Amino acid sequence: MNSTRPTREQLIALAQEDHEAIADLVLALLDRVDVLEQGIATLELNSRNSSKPPSSDKANFTNPPKPKSLRGKSTKKRGGQAGHKGYTLERSDNPDIIIEHDLPSEVICEGCSRLINPDDISYQLRQVFDIPPIDIQVTEHRAQQCQCPHCDTTISADFPAEVSSPVQYGPRLQATCIYLSSYQLLPYKRLSQTFSDLFSIPLSQGSIANIIRKVGAKASQTIQPIYDGIFNSEIMHCDETSCRIHAKRHWLHVASNSSLTYYHIDQKRGVEALENIGLLADYQGTAIHDCLGAYNHYQCRHGICDAHILRELIYAEEELNQPWARDMKELLLDAKALVENDQIEINQEIKTIMNKHYSEILEAV
Repeated sequence: MNSTRPTREQLIALAQEDHEAIADLVLALLDRVDVLEQGIATLELNSRNSSKPPSSDKANFTNPPKPKSLRGKSTKKRGGQAGHKGYTLERSDNPDIIIEHDLPSEVICEGCSRLINPDDISYQLRQVFDIPPIDIQVTEHRAQQCQCPHCDTTISADFPAEVSSPVQYGPRLQATCIYLSSYQLLPYKRLSQTFSDLFSIPLSQGSIANIIRKVGAKASQTIQPIYDGIFNSEIMHCDETSCRIHAKRHWLHVASNSSLTYYHIDQKRGVEALENIGLLADYQGTAIHDCLGAYNHYQCRHGICDAHILRELIYAEEELNQPWARDMKELLLDAKALVENDQIEINQEIKTIMNKHYSEILEAV
């Protein structure tokens, strides 16, 4: 116990002798409690009930709660639902390989046990869908050449532009490498093992890095059309998340619309990074984003991401005991379900009902 902390008897004596001193002490303690409670409330914020990124949950001194699904508990059974379109193998009208299994010249009938000669032949069909044997294919390009009889100069035919080295990997192999690495997110070591196991190709991690670097340079030609497409769209979705590059913290910024996505890596998260990207500087549409204040630096129309609004509502409901937040959360989820229901047309009547419910919740606060 702290030796400087006064005892109960000392506090009683102080209260009897000096009323002002004990009043000042109580007020100071109350101020200290307020400060500590505010600090605890800040530390208890996490990615589920605020706009903080999930990566910050690890640093939270409290035990971050498991994420709650915003969908609510479903009443449907597990597995495929009635009416849901399934995917089943269908017979091919043009099989690649046909293997016939012949009857012997004489067979015994399973019905009457008599010996018969099969004359009227028909077929029962079964099909097997499989991947053909995968083997490395080496294509050798031979360019004719001749020597000038007058000056001994060697004259050669031209190789295709894509055949630039004496020995190299082909475009299909490189495309497979890019797909497995960039889309399926296989690390270099596992990708090298995959090529060895599936294709019997000893593709080293260094070769994989070179392929990705070369193809990445070619992919840069598509960046400007993507950039322009997002800039000219009516709605732009923006977000940013932390990542590490060479053990240093960076931010992966993303801007997208319904069909295009633009990525940018930056050491900064705020206005400086958004200025480096440049998309929002003269943007005339609506930017949908989280609650990061840097986005408000720009003069375009703004909208807050529903997922972040729901997190704030969860915090207001669970931590601040605000019942209106539950009603607003349910209203947003109902609106989302209506939009996602292909069988319901969002007409003006539905919009009026939802707006009325929204106003009623605000009036009740």
